[in-house]
Amino acid sequence: EEREVMARDLAVLRADLDNTRGERERLLADNAKLKEDYDRIKSVGGKSLETLEALTNDKATMEVQLTTQQKLLADMRHELALSKEHQALAESMAGSRTTQVSELQAQVSQLQGALSDAERRVLEGEMVRRKLHNIIQ
Repeated sequence: EEREVMARDLAVLRADLDNTRGERERLLADNAKLKEDYDRIKSVGGKSLETLEALTNDKATMEVQLTTQQKLLADMRHELALSKEHQALAESMAGSRTTQVSELQAQVSQLQGALSDAERRVLEGEMVRRKLHNIIQ
């Protein structure tokens, strides 16, 4: 009977050993598969990391360009505002100059009229002087 108990215990131990070996084989296979998956993901992830770094660098470059262009745009807007102010001032000055020119033309016209009247009176005076001179002689 002791033998039978030992034989049964031995059979149980052998069955446990077989189960343990099977479990070990399954775990080794799972480990190998997981290692392959890890290596594949790592290689793909490495490429993704490189791509991410390139995109990050591109983003930083573009942000610098954007900042530069925004500053340039602000400067150009400021210059445009100054140009508009200068244009308004020039137009105002041109308007006042036009008014001054018109006033001067009116004065010239009046002076020409006065000059014509004066010349006519000088001629009339000269005619009167000649007549008086002829009468006296």
